[in-house]
Amino acid sequence: MVDFARSGVRTNASNKQRGYTLLETSIVLIVLSLILASCLTSYNLYIRTENQVTTTNNIDTSVQKINDYLTRNGHYPCPARLNATRADADYGLVGNCLDETQATNTCANGICIKEGETSVAPGGGAGYVCGTAGENGVVTLSAPAGMLFTGASFASYGTPNGVCNSYTVGGCNATTSTAIVNGIITVASGLGLSTIVIPANNVTYGDPCSGTLKRMYVQANYDLAGTPPAGSFLRVRVGGLPFRSLGLDESYSVDGYGDRFEYAATERLASSAANYDKDQGAISVKDINNRKSDNNKGKVHFLVLSHGPDRAGAVTRDGLSGVACAAGTADGPNCTPGLKAVYAIRDYSTTNKAVAANYAFHYDDVVKFYAATTTPLWRVANADGTDIRDLVDAESTGKIGVNNTNPTQTMDASGVVNTNISTTVRGNICDNTGGNCFTNGEIAKVDPAPSTQYNCPQKTGGAQPYASGFGADQANCASNAVAKCPIGSIMHGLKPDGSFDCQSVLSCASKTLDLCNISGVVDHDTLSPALTGVTLATKISGLSYRETWTCDSSGQWGRTSQTGICACNAYSGSENLGCPFGFTGTHTRNHTHNCPANTDTYSADNNMCVCTPTSKTDNPACGAGFSSGTITIVTPWVCDSSSAGHFDNSAAVTTNTCVCTAQADQTSTRSCPAGYSGSIDTVRSWTCPGSGAGSWSSFVDKPGGNHCVCVNGTPETGTLPCPAGQHGTDNVVHYFDCSSNSYGPWIEVSNTCSINLYKWVMTAPGEGGKTAPLAYQEGSSCTTSGQISDCSRAQSGSSYLYGGCECQ
Repeated sequence: MVDFARSGVRTNASNKQRGYTLLETSIVLIVLSLILASCLTSYNLYIRTENQVTTTNNIDTSVQKINDYLTRNGHYPCPARLNATRADADYGLVGNCLDETQATNTCANGICIKEGETSVAPGGGAGYVCGTAGENGVVTLSAPAGMLFTGASFASYGTPNGVCNSYTVGGCNATTSTAIVNGIITVASGLGLSTIVIPANNVTYGDPCSGTLKRMYVQANYDLAGTPPAGSFLRVRVGGLPFRSLGLDESYSVDGYGDRFEYAATERLASSAANYDKDQGAISVKDINNRKSDNNKGKVHFLVLSHGPDRAGAVTRDGLSGVACAAGTADGPNCTPGLKAVYAIRDYSTTNKAVAANYAFHYDDVVKFYAATTTPLWRVANADGTDIRDLVDAESTGKIGVNNTNPTQTMDASGVVNTNISTTVRGNICDNTGGNCFTNGEIAKVDPAPSTQYNCPQKTGGAQPYASGFGADQANCASNAVAKCPIGSIMHGLKPDGSFDCQSVLSCASKTLDLCNISGVVDHDTLSPALTGVTLATKISGLSYRETWTCDSSGQWGRTSQTGICACNAYSGSENLGCPFGFTGTHTRNHTHNCPANTDTYSADNNMCVCTPTSKTDNPACGAGFSSGTITIVTPWVCDSSSAGHFDNSAAVTTNTCVCTAQADQTSTRSCPAGYSGSIDTVRSWTCPGSGAGSWSSFVDKPGGNHCVCVNGTPETGTLPCPAGQHGTDNVVHYFDCSSNSYGPWIEVSNTCSINLYKWVMTAPGEGGKTAPLAYQEGSSCTTSGQISDCSRAQSGSSYLYGGCECQ
């Protein structure tokens, strides 16, 4: 046994102090380590919780500030450079979202540009106009006021047929028609012109069928000025949070792990107030079922993103790239550059992503986004889309309280209620105690008990009184008289003078509808006759199909909605997906169509495609300057492995029969010199070389084509500088003199020149306590900028300070 003794103490049989044994010391150390481990675990949990709370609080504050910025400026802030350092002048400041020179699917200088996956739908002002013209004529089209043309949905120079919105291409058609017309539209829209002039001649499009009389048919689409063309994809700018422009402290621009928030905004909504449109968001945020989280529209305005504790894809506080993106994880799409602005949102799970089988479950990002989606009037849900609940639940006798925390009726309102309802259905009308009730039908009827119910006095020998209205806590009484609306109209209310407000009404006749066609048998339903404004629903047809129809103001039934499906055919089997170019083999998967859910599921993806060397053949069109011929280009396909390959850069032109053909001269006009009216005819010719492409010469004046006429007295205005020491403008005009073929001298029209006035500013204070002012006093006027002189400055009492002044 080993004994431990204190230093400096003699040990003997009569005076020995016993210490801890090794076994006892080990036990103490084990107990301490257990306590310490428990404390460390608690501390780590505390730190992790604090980081999550910091991230959530900062991201919530940032989103609020972004929406505040929208309120103040009419548009969202443009993302800042994500890689800017504190030494950069634009650190934390908004960028310029009006600058669209950076191409989509590129990242440069801390900014990435993506594009939305949902194409732009036609705007609220979308429409089209059509026009036709014969050969050598013109088609003139004008868009409505405030609209601009966005493109041509049909254009054909040749022998087109059909009527507007149903044009078809004939046997003769110039293939350049659509491109040339769209080019004219692009130029006109860029200049803000709502009228376009489209030529119809061989010079513009070439002659698609020589000897045939041709014509031009055009259908051009228009929309509100500034609206992106339908079918295009809006740009999304990804960068950092512009915290300085938002008025935020720098600490709010990072998450709890010290990384900068990523901020993605629909570029158009962050460019200017004129471009802001709540329906033009371009970001998609998708859940685990690939559903878009903004009512499945893919029109999120902006989002703020933290890459979470694993920091995969994040940029550090210092603007440096940190941990690389983790391929295959559930949050991988949020940090992988891609052509489309698509982000993933999942349940929070930090399953070990080091294990390949768990990649699809690792999601530690925090995403908050904003989209202008509509919430149903009587339904609310949590921000994450869960726990949807109805404000009114008729089945469980739910109640609504307006300014009333304890409603006792289905609708219990306190205070003034203002409604804008065209039709109100009422039962009983009662006083505030719930008693003394009467029905709608009793209004304007003879008072059954004048002295007790409406207090309308009985007239001796006169007509029986009735209650015609209510005011000042009593009934308004009138003699019994028959008041009605004319035949063909109904009462919509009372006018201020108490007379009926009668409005014409039309009714819709009975209508038989075709609903579902199941196995060749059509199911029918019949709408009963109804008045204008009435909406009826059909029976449920097939599995769940139903339509609603409304009787409109013209007395016609119009379908307002259709929901559900007629049939669901269950299916389960294998489908062949095929192999892409350069691969041979098979690619199959199991496809199951589920009923009655009418959904599809896929499993057992079996990709047996193998890369196989081959080549592809392209036949591009002959370039400008050639009128006919063909080109054949063969590009080899090379296999890198059994699962990967690429096109070799040794593409070879195997055939080129493009030829140049002579074309007729083209004519144009140019303006006359200053002082002349009219125009000068010009002409250019087409040249075909011995081989290769043809080309046009420059326009030259056509012999005998000068139609300019001198106009004596043609004015030209201008401005001359003011004399030295003055500011303003000297507006002048001179007139053209045909005899001298030049303009005469300038004549002054108006003159706003005035002397520049400056003030003496003391730049070098000197001796104080003086009793007399100098010739120049600080603050008095001077006329020569930069002049220096001694001056004085009045001080308290009657003393002056002397010093040097400069005229500024």
